Amino acid sequence: MQSTALDKDRIGRCLELFEDFCVVTASVRKGVEVEVQVVPQTGAENTV
Repeated sequence: MQSTALDKDRIGRCLELFEDFCVVTASVRKGVEVEVQVVPQTGAENTV
């Protein structure tokens, strides 16, 4: 399935929301470096 520009915008927004509202990750980041990757089925990677 091909991603459209709209899909990419939506994915980007979801990643932003995750960063803003994931309290567990935010708490862990205070003591440990955390890197989150979202990998669609196509294998392309988006790193947060």
